[in-house]
Amino acid sequence: LDMTEAIKNGKDPFADEKVGKAGKGRKGTDTGDSVAAGSTSSAGSAVSSSGADSDAADTGSAESTPKLTGKAFHEVSKRVSAIERKLDKLEEQKADLEAQMAAHDPSDYEGLNKLNEQLQTVTDESESLEMEWMELSEQLE
Repeated sequence: LDMTEAIKNGKDPFADEKVGKAGKGRKGTDTGDSVAAGSTSSAGSAVSSSGADSDAADTGSAESTPKLTGKAFHEVSKRVSAIERKLDKLEEQKADLEAQMAAHDPSDYEGLNKLNEQLQTVTDESESLEMEWMELSEQLE
């Protein structure tokens, strides 16, 4: 949840871990932080493999060279724009579903459960797109 809030506020939730991971790799003293940073990098690579289909090659090459140029930069920036538009639509859907749930009869558990399932689906899709957006935005910097 902290990560989602950081993303919504325009902050990089992995900024502290990247600095920590680079520093810990040289020092090698604190194993607790390096384990946490390792799990973060494995989670990031899992998102990379399940992220944008058309940008899979760009994601792999961008990890070795952080700056994108030419066609790759254009494709990633187009994907970032598409993700931003989709996130806006998902936010509208979430707000609509939440309003429907608030106006719904509280004694209708089945109806509320269906609305909640829809809300959860939209939220899950939104979170996966936010993660992809973060990765691609880092490549554009």
